[in-house]
Amino acid sequence: SATEPWAKGWIWDQDATCWDPVGPDPPPVGQQPNECFFKYKSEVEAATKRVAETGCHDPDALEKMRKAEEEMKAMMAKRNVPPPTCRAEDPDAKPDLERAAAVQDCLSYWDEDWIPPPDTIGKVAMEKALGVSSEEASTPKYVFFDNDLGGFNNIRMAFEWVVSFAVITGRILVLPPPSGWYLINYGNMKVGGGHEGGVSHFSQFFDIDFLNETFAKYGTTILNFTEFVRREGESLNMPEDIMRDSGASFTEGKGDPRRKAFRDWGFDHFTRAPWSPFRGIICVPHCNDEWYKGTADQKEAQKMPRLPTPDTPTIWDRDGRPLEEYTRDNHTHTVLYFPDRPSKKKNDDGIEYRQFGQVAKAFWFETDAGTVEYHRLLRSVHFPALVYEIASRVVSYLGLFEYSSMHIRRNELQYKSAFVGAEASVENTAHLLRPNETLYIASDETEPGFFQPFRRRYCVYRFSDFLGPRGGNVLADVHVPANLLGPIEQVIMASGRLFIGTRLSTFSSFVNRLRGYIGTPDTSTWYHNGYTLSPGFRYTIGGGDWAREGRDLWETL
Repeated sequence: SATEPWAKGWIWDQDATCWDPVGPDPPPVGQQPNECFFKYKSEVEAATKRVAETGCHDPDALEKMRKAEEEMKAMMAKRNVPPPTCRAEDPDAKPDLERAAAVQDCLSYWDEDWIPPPDTIGKVAMEKALGVSSEEASTPKYVFFDNDLGGFNNIRMAFEWVVSFAVITGRILVLPPPSGWYLINYGNMKVGGGHEGGVSHFSQFFDIDFLNETFAKYGTTILNFTEFVRREGESLNMPEDIMRDSGASFTEGKGDPRRKAFRDWGFDHFTRAPWSPFRGIICVPHCNDEWYKGTADQKEAQKMPRLPTPDTPTIWDRDGRPLEEYTRDNHTHTVLYFPDRPSKKKNDDGIEYRQFGQVAKAFWFETDAGTVEYHRLLRSVHFPALVYEIASRVVSYLGLFEYSSMHIRRNELQYKSAFVGAEASVENTAHLLRPNETLYIASDETEPGFFQPFRRRYCVYRFSDFLGPRGGNVLADVHVPANLLGPIEQVIMASGRLFIGTRLSTFSSFVNRLRGYIGTPDTSTWYHNGYTLSPGFRYTIGGGDWAREGRDLWETL
């Protein structure tokens, strides 16, 4: 093991000539390497190669890799780095499809054969907790929702929450009709959009067939909008233009007046669902009296210690949000509607309706088994196979866990304070990256020369390189749907040894979760734009912290 010196309790002594058994702690950050480091470095690199070639889902190998990488991060000098020596281009190169298929198998983290334990979450468990009669249990209950108004990853986060709500409450999930998605079908698109004026649907971005199979394991199902209208349109007195062909031709393109008209109709005729991950935590199946000991006041929360009861939501878990329940009365309504209407002033009830938020702390369960099942359920909301097939070609060329990656958000982000120049990003990340390292960069920056400071230190690859000889022609014969470019790049970035993202970007934060799902060597949160998490926040998140991912989403499985 490359981490054996730590296991034996050895520590790095800068003034000594080799390892001295001084204490159990690793070298302090920023300490300069002595002569023994270079021997140790070769051992680390050998371990890195072994894990990259054979580790895949082997938890022991990955744990060794994580420890080794922790010791590597602060060891490399920031300046006087020689120019990188990159792989030579081969105009006749062809992709290694067998290797790409093996990589894709490693990246497929979801559980196809998983059978949920009884009475954890799902239709039977919720109806039992609520005392629902067998007669009422046979009456279909639905969840209908609007997609989030934000970009793709905001839409994904809201979708994850609605999916979870439907499974936990045992309701049928109704997918909305195709509609215009921000930065996919309209907006100031710099890279990866679809086409102006088109519409998108959840089946384009997620494996809905697999998700429906998962729903069946929990006693419920997913319907498309047309099937929902066919079943319930008449009983719900839906508008005539939708009933005409059971909604088969109904879409909600941006600017189409029918979009607003139907959403207004749903807001007035369906039962508005009052829950949101921003506004509260839903107790499943009920709130325990002990759970109310925490405070919901933000200022008071900062003054209080963490509560001693392990099963009680801490002040950080609650993050100012009240505890809420899904009640017997809530269950009687045929359709619960989650609209996307974030303006309190424009809503007649003064409520902000938006489901985007931190899913890790959106529900609180009475049992550990319920929490684990919830986290496992979220893994079922994954991209379609095409995303992993394309990404695996790139990853197999770069080498699984053999490169680092970086997401630099420059245009399509409302938080302009997150923008920094390339030179600053290089300096901010020099202690994390190795000289001459292969670095994959995903960015919406359109200026060609912006990344030159990175190219002077690292072998930089962008997605377009893999369409030609510089990237081994691995995608030369592949049609890459423009609207899937974002998810494809997220998978590519998740598959390296280390990832550095942009603070306040949900695109970056999901890459970190994917890394946890895949089992990558390093699942820490690193930012290129000059922000470092304090030690107390590296392994925990608040309930309202939407820009980071909770480690328990993958570490509890």
